[in-house]
Amino acid sequence: MSVATQSVQKVYCSCNEINSLSGTNIFVDCSQTFMIGVQPTGGSFWYTHGMKMYFISGVSGVGKTSSMEILKKDLSEQYVVKDFDERGVPKGGGRPWRLAETQYWILEGKRFALEEKILIVCGLVNPEELALMEETKEVEVKIILLDAPGEVIAKRLNKRNSDEKVRTGLEQTVGSVDAFIKGSSDFAPILRDICIEGNVPVVDTAEMTPDEVVVEIKKYL
Repeated sequence: MSVATQSVQKVYCSCNEINSLSGTNIFVDCSQTFMIGVQPTGGSFWYTHGMKMYFISGVSGVGKTSSMEILKKDLSEQYVVKDFDERGVPKGGGRPWRLAETQYWILEGKRFALEEKILIVCGLVNPEELALMEETKEVEVKIILLDAPGEVIAKRLNKRNSDEKVRTGLEQTVGSVDAFIKGSSDFAPILRDICIEGNVPVVDTAEMTPDEVVVEIKKYL
C-alpha cells in the first residue's frame, strides 16, 4: 500500500482489504482501486479513487451565479455545473431545506462520478455541516469559498434588488429582503472563518470581475 498524509490520512488498497478493514462484505468491482480515509477524529470512510465533486460556496452577493454561467461555458464536458437552488427554494427556505439539498447534491456527485464526470454545485454550503454527513463517505467533496466584505455584499444585493419585480420575487421566498441582506452580510465573515479553519480555499471577489473570479476557481479544480 502507498500512503499520502494530508489533512486526513489516505491509504490506497484493494477491495479485499476494504472488506477486511470494515468487517463486512462490500460488493464492489474489485478491478478498481479504493481509498480509505482516516478522519482526524477517528473512524474511517471509503470511496472509489477519483470520485470527487465541488461546492462553490458563499453567501448571496459574492458572485456564485455569475461564476456558474462562465464555468458552464468554459469547462470541458468532464464537468457538470449546477445551481444549488435549481430544484426550487420553498418559502422560508432555512437550514433543514439547505441540509437536505446538500445531501441530494452529494448523492448526485456520486452518480456523476460513476459516469466519470465531476459535479460542481454553486450554492451555500457550510463545511462544518458537511463534515457530519454520512453521504461524504462515498465521494470526496471539496469546497471553494467565494467571499467579500459585508459592505460589498450589502451593496451588491441592494443593487440587485432595486428592481421591484426582483425584490417581490425574493420577498416571496425569504420574507424581509432587508433582513435577508443583513443576514447575508453578517454571516459572510463567520463562514469565512469556518472555511479558513477547515483549510478551504477562499477567493475574495470584492475587486474582481466574474472572469477573474473564474480564473481563481479553476486553480482549485
